[in-house]
Amino acid sequence: SISIYMQWGLVGEAIDYNEMITGKRTEGSIYGTFNLSRRVGQTIGNSAAMLLLGWIGYNGAAAVQEASTINGIKVLTVLLPGILVLGSWVAFKFLWNMDDEMHRKVYEFKVAVFCLNAVFFQNRIDQPVYGFLCRKKALKNCPDFSLDAKDCT
Repeated sequence: SISIYMQWGLVGEAIDYNEMITGKRTEGSIYGTFNLSRRVGQTIGNSAAMLLLGWIGYNGAAAVQEASTINGIKVLTVLLPGILVLGSWVAFKFLWNMDDEMHRKVYEFKVAVFCLNAVFFQNRIDQPVYGFLCRKKALKNCPDFSLDAKDCT
């Protein structure tokens, strides 16, 4: 589902935002916390699904389920996910603060960090410049980085 892919993009945004706020790039801690919380959430979700199936009267040994059980399964597979999607929308709409203005601020911060590192390491050969290896003084030798030397004005 697309929500799985969105999670990873949001983690990247959270890492950049956290770096801007704290001045430290702690992606290992953020990814580790994200993975731990994701696994705990999956465990809770799977356990809750089994518990809810028991509550609605599901009987795995029965050849045919009762009408109330079938209705309960419909609620669990349609209504409950719909409510959770609505909750996600509310969270992104009102809690997530990464709007266009914040994206611009994070971008400007990344440009500034890149340029400061480039100036600091410009006379050294094969030194890391914001996570990438640059050679000599030419910033254009960093093709993997999305910022050009023209951004360092």
